[in-house]
Amino acid sequence: MDSLLIWNVRGLCGPSFDRYLKSVCSNIHPAIVALVERRSSDDKAFRCLKRLGFDNFFTLPSTGRSGGLCMGWKSHSLALTI
Repeated sequence: MDSLLIWNVRGLCGPSFDRYLKSVCSNIHPAIVALVERRSSDDKAFRCLKRLGFDNFFTLPSTGRSGGLCMGWKSHSLALTI
């Protein structure tokens, strides 16, 4: 069964976060990952999730230093409509 990972992150796609997210994803094999309060550009979030095999994305930009959502999902696991 596929799982869902929702993570309130404090720094996104730095070297340590990238490794840690990869480790978590290899253990739970999520079909959807949602990164909230990410405080980073959409490009960084997309690249991070793309490296982990996610091929569809949705984003809501942060406002200043708060908010923001980046969600990725694997199309071979599910069909998702936003």
